[in-house]
Amino acid sequence: MSIIHQVFTLILRLFLRLTWRLRKKFYGQRFDEDELNQSIQRYHHMDEDLPDDIEDILEISALLEIREYDYFNLAYSWWFGQSPNSRVLESYFARYMFNKIVPHWVRGYSRMILDLQSQGVLNKEELGISKLPDATPQSVRAGLRYFVMLLITMGLLVLIAEVAVKFRVVKCLLPPCY
Repeated sequence: MSIIHQVFTLILRLFLRLTWRLRKKFYGQRFDEDELNQSIQRYHHMDEDLPDDIEDILEISALLEIREYDYFNLAYSWWFGQSPNSRVLESYFARYMFNKIVPHWVRGYSRMILDLQSQGVLNKEELGISKLPDATPQSVRAGLRYFVMLLITMGLLVLIAEVAVKFRVVKCLLPPCY
């Protein structure tokens, strides 16, 4: 599989997860994990050559609503009983992403999660996955402040570009230049 195909597939999976979460959060629609898995399975034909271990990781991380890197972090902590060194975790994760090598402790964690799910006792809080905090008034104000600062910066950049072109400081800023 070419690297372009892998990148496209990864972007598509991330888009599906994001839209599922947004629909659930903003529109108040309740979806179960089966619906997300069905939407991912519709595009499964693109990843026909993925090993079962990787498919398990992708499905479980979508089920738990966490990133794959965070899934590796949880698996390492569960298997070894301590938080991983970031360098060690990055080396394992890089081998997973680029060479499709899944460490044994991630496979064991996946089996445990799948067993809990099949028994119907899967609880994200017990696994150490905390719910993201709701937006506070302070965080909303900070977000608006950053947005306004970004708009002002972009406006100043456009103004500087217009002045530079108007006073012939530069002939042309963006192609096509005639």
